[in-house]
Amino acid sequence: MKKTMKRVLALCMAGAMMFSIAACGKGESTNKNGNKTVEAVTFPLEEEVTFTFMVAGSEDYDFKEKIANNHLWNKLKEDTNVNIEFQFLGESYSEQVSLLASSGKYGDVIWGGNVLSSQEASKYIASEIFIDITDYINEDIMPNFCADLKERPAIKQMVTAADGGIYTLPRITGLEGYYLESPIWINKAWLNKLGLGIPTTLDEFTNVLRAFKEKDPNGNGLPDEIPYICCTAASGGYMHTEALLGMWGIATKDGTNDAFVQVVDGKVTFAPAQEAYKEAVTYLNQLYKEELM
Repeated sequence: MKKTMKRVLALCMAGAMMFSIAACGKGESTNKNGNKTVEAVTFPLEEEVTFTFMVAGSEDYDFKEKIANNHLWNKLKEDTNVNIEFQFLGESYSEQVSLLASSGKYGDVIWGGNVLSSQEASKYIASEIFIDITDYINEDIMPNFCADLKERPAIKQMVTAADGGIYTLPRITGLEGYYLESPIWINKAWLNKLGLGIPTTLDEFTNVLRAFKEKDPNGNGLPDEIPYICCTAASGGYMHTEALLGMWGIATKDGTNDAFVQVVDGKVTFAPAQEAYKEAVTYLNQLYKEELM
């Protein structure tokens, strides 16, 4: 099937601005930007359509085999008659997107967050390489997403660009703690096994870790539990040691750019220079000595 328009749809983290696509089909109309849109689509499509997903990074040697054997992708193709191919952008993905945009050889979708900054996306919006997908966000085409927007209207603000248009779709996990860079997850099954409640103080948290270490919550008869898993490496994702800083009144980072800088009583402070931060590090050292982390 020949595409009527070469545009990109982004499936990414909320707040990142990407591309979108205008498709052809029954019930076509023209939106405020003069682009053709589809008011109704019935799946599976009568004729197979292939879209190219642009993704950051390099292709693994067995990527195609994994995709071919992936139940989810096969089910999606079966239910929609839409075939997905992948275009890898390498490690310098924002530069690669710029080159592809200049050449006109870019794919149909950018999939995944953090490929472009809002500033980078703005220039593609201005040049009309990115198009507004607001008209697609309605209960006929996106009933589940519209239900999420009604429940959490802040999501719409996160994905709306400065010009009022929407050029991206968010990833919604439904997990409140995921908003912080370093939330704390706890094994509720272990708590139930040991008859413990969710800790709400530092002493309770410490006692829970000791119980996890000493009382065999996984029930295998071996002292093999690791009470608290965390790390300091940037590659550690949502497992940083800084997750406990709120217990000392220190704000947990939200992203990588704020660098622990915050305003307290009208003064700019740097968290690692505060006495409370030293107390937190001392506590972490205690956990490490007791082999609780």
